[in-house]
Amino acid sequence: LVKALDLKREIVASNESAPRLRGDLALGLSQLAILRYRMSKTETLQDLMDEAIAIQEQLIAAYPLNQEFANEYAFACTNWCAILQRLNDPRAVDMGRTSVQAWESRVLHSPETSRNHARLAGARLALANILRDEHQYDEAIAMYSNAIAVFDDLMASGIPVATRNDTLMNAHWGRASSASHTG
Repeated sequence: LVKALDLKREIVASNESAPRLRGDLALGLSQLAILRYRMSKTETLQDLMDEAIAIQEQLIAAYPLNQEFANEYAFACTNWCAILQRLNDPRAVDMGRTSVQAWESRVLHSPETSRNHARLAGARLALANILRDEHQYDEAIAMYSNAIAVFDDLMASGIPVATRNDTLMNAHWGRASSASHTG
């Protein structure tokens, strides 16, 4: 996979005007980072994700209406946030905020897509968990409440969400746990 990505870098360098090639490179870098994390090889994660996210940010700036680039960016931010959280890296809070913003943008541009709403709720829940772990309880409570509101809206609309019961239970528990620390 590393050699394939090196070859893809060469192809992209010689053909800068091909945005899908750049998107494929970013996606491959992100997937390699996830694979390396799962193999407990964390030494190059930062470089891989920085490169992937930088490419994706350039693509969504240049092609703001391209839904595929926007989705790939949102997923990369969400995955990097999850990895940082598991590594107890303090950058998880900022990446969690970036992930929420990316999914908020997806919902804004595709409000009819219930999956984006569910992913936004999941990103808010993940950020709330990180904030709670960082003892930022008031902000965590607000983020849990936002996640719950999204899922409540989905349920009221009759839209099935596969993980909604577990997610709602976790969000309510996290909000209650955070509230117990605020006095």
